[in-house]
Amino acid sequence: MSTNGGANYSRRQRYIALVYGISTHTLFGMAVLLMALSLYTGLHVGRGMLAGWRAWAVNGALLVQFPLVHSFLLSSKGRFVLTRLAPHPLGRPLSTTTFAAISSLQLLLCFGLWSPMGRALWVPVGPLRIVFNGLYAVSWGLLFTSMREAGLRLQAGSMGWRAVWTNRAPAFPPLPTQGLHGMVRQPIYISFSLILWTAPSFTPEKIALSVLWTIYCVVGSSMKEKRMAKIHGAAFRAYQQKVPFWIPCSRAISVRRNVARTKEPDCDVVVVGGGPVGLLLANLLGKAGKSVLLLETGVDTPLRSMAIGITPPSLDILADLQLDDAFIRSGQKIHHAVVCEQGMPVGRLSFGGIEGVYDYILSLPQSETITLLRAKLASWPNVRVLSGWRVTAVRQEADGVYVTAAHPQSGSEQGYCARLAAGCDGSRSAVCEWLNIRKDDRKYPPSFVMADFRDRSELGQGAYLFFGPERPVESFPLPDGKRRWIVRNGWKGQSDLLESLESAVMRLTGIRLAAEDKLDESSFQPERKRAVRFFRGRVALCGDAAHVMSPIGGQGMNTGFGDAAFLARAFTAILDGQGTVSAWMRHYDHQRQRAFRLAAFRSACGMRLGVGRGIARSWLRRLVIRFLLRHEASRLFIARWFTMRSLPHPLRQLETSMLLLKT
Repeated sequence: MSTNGGANYSRRQRYIALVYGISTHTLFGMAVLLMALSLYTGLHVGRGMLAGWRAWAVNGALLVQFPLVHSFLLSSKGRFVLTRLAPHPLGRPLSTTTFAAISSLQLLLCFGLWSPMGRALWVPVGPLRIVFNGLYAVSWGLLFTSMREAGLRLQAGSMGWRAVWTNRAPAFPPLPTQGLHGMVRQPIYISFSLILWTAPSFTPEKIALSVLWTIYCVVGSSMKEKRMAKIHGAAFRAYQQKVPFWIPCSRAISVRRNVARTKEPDCDVVVVGGGPVGLLLANLLGKAGKSVLLLETGVDTPLRSMAIGITPPSLDILADLQLDDAFIRSGQKIHHAVVCEQGMPVGRLSFGGIEGVYDYILSLPQSETITLLRAKLASWPNVRVLSGWRVTAVRQEADGVYVTAAHPQSGSEQGYCARLAAGCDGSRSAVCEWLNIRKDDRKYPPSFVMADFRDRSELGQGAYLFFGPERPVESFPLPDGKRRWIVRNGWKGQSDLLESLESAVMRLTGIRLAAEDKLDESSFQPERKRAVRFFRGRVALCGDAAHVMSPIGGQGMNTGFGDAAFLARAFTAILDGQGTVSAWMRHYDHQRQRAFRLAAFRSACGMRLGVGRGIARSWLRRLVIRFLLRHEASRLFIARWFTMRSLPHPLRQLETSMLLLKT
């Protein structure tokens, strides 16, 4: 079974989770039915046999136990208690299931042990009863609708046990902002209160219950606001500014929108994030004559090299900015790759046969890529860069995007208005959270350690892939006489490399690396992330903010460059009136989702090829590689595969989209 987040449960643990799930859903269904019937009859179905002051005392205790225990379990101490109510290590993943079970049990106790106390004060009859029955049914419908919007799996307790059953980490739902949650922030509590007051039977004890639990709904929703602010941060604060707390205020919202529309845009496009993809997008828009505001949190260029491979399609895009020559002068051309198995060369792959003027992969540290792209921004007087600013809110209206940014050092805050915006702020994108776009993600089993060295080997300017029964070693040339080495050092979160990178390389390849030549070392575990959609309204996600793939194969940043090229043309067309926002955004989402899926698949295949362990797999891999590199047609196919020439080119995708939009 595939894993996510390192989850790997035994069969016994999975069946324990299943029992928890069945028990919870049984309790949940019984609690809902008993509560609905009890409220409908004015609390006259309880089996309590007490009377007088004893009935009032016990009923009062039953009333207050629900809000008190419910609130405690939602606190930090309560959440700790929940993690102790299932066998280790299931306590934490099953905590949401346990919470739903306890809440259901509380409702069963309250309504099942309730002692009926007297006659009804008022029961609507005739047409009025029909109205109350309808309102009661609608209130229940609103409750289940709001629970579904907030994540019914979480509310009903299935999220926890299903995660364990499927060997995955629990995936909490994103911040709900649509539907009922787009009208008020707390529709669950409001719907619950409406159920209490629309039940068509009014007895003294039911009125007391309705008053007490309505007060709890107001207090509880305020406490929930604080929890949501901690979890979702700026996204929830922006949501608070736009959507009222309990009472729909359509007029107030309309007034705020009308006021917002009177503000003239500060620029055509706001780009959030000053990494390679954000800088490229700002350059392409600047060349197109559009006014751009680039907001970046960092001030200095990162020193670590990180991504290094720039493929021919990316050089095509850079050529449009007349930057290809500057990149080529600064980088190191890789014209071929040598594949070895158990220390012996198996084959050599040349990139010379691919189409286009760039018949190589350019090796250039990401820090130098950022430097060159930043320097190019000075060519566009219509592009403004603000460094050191952290975006704290993003909200959209029909005619624009409103971005709030704060400067942590000065403490100042500033708002900006633009016609369009792009989130290029990395894999932990705050813009993605503000847009409330869910991401599918999972970690791959292997982990790696990589280091850059001064190159004293005799490998020359080629890339080398050393495979074997134990673990792979990869090596790529860097500019200025340097070389990168990558070694697999773990599996499923457990390190199995009991020696230094230098010792491992010496043992597996016979190449000596001196510790004093090491310039940088870091480790990483490949993962795959994909936003379920790459846009919402007038804001698009670009690069790592939209997707992350295994870095093995070096296709991640290049796919982001393709996003930027497509999005720059799409934004330009929108601003020039050559198509609607929704039409272009849909095409961007469709085309770039397709490009990501293909690139991510190839990166994963390249990774799996190298990490296969054991003598049998090593022997089979050697046979397959020799066969593929023996024939000219398969060599060309593989060369186009690794240089990304066989992927959908973003400029060709643009031509397709423009033709479709015209027709």
